[in-house]
Amino acid sequence: MNLYKLYYKGMYSVAYRMLQQEADAEDAMQEAFIKAFANLDKYRAEASFGSWLKRIVVNQCLDMLQKNKLVFDEQAEDEQAFEQANYSFAISETIEGVLDAMQSLSKNAQLVLNLFLIEGYDHQEIADLTGCTYGAIRTQYSRARAQLIEQLKVKRNGN
Repeated sequence: MNLYKLYYKGMYSVAYRMLQQEADAEDAMQEAFIKAFANLDKYRAEASFGSWLKRIVVNQCLDMLQKNKLVFDEQAEDEQAFEQANYSFAISETIEGVLDAMQSLSKNAQLVLNLFLIEGYDHQEIADLTGCTYGAIRTQYSRARAQLIEQLKVKRNGN
């Protein structure tokens, strides 16, 4: 019970950022804790318990998203999209502003940006988690980042 109290808020936050529905986030978090407790014997101290648990939460959320037919676009990497996304975020943007702008993007774009920018996964880890190719994830990220930058520009200009 102490492990649950120690980690539930953080794991709920991870689940909510991915699923964006309170009930779904709560369900995913609960299922992840059940899986973690049932598989405590598989935990290796190579990583922190929190990191191990977070991976289970992320996988549970991805499973829920796949059940809801959210699938990644498996297109080959589009170099033009990657070039368009080769901008820098304005330092003056607040985290809340970026998160708010992310809400207007597609679910796939939100998910990739969330996993990369907020949760700290790299492109290969996201590819492994989602079952997509590295190139597809890199393209998804590039497109999502370009869309996010455009949303931030629109928001900044008040349009």
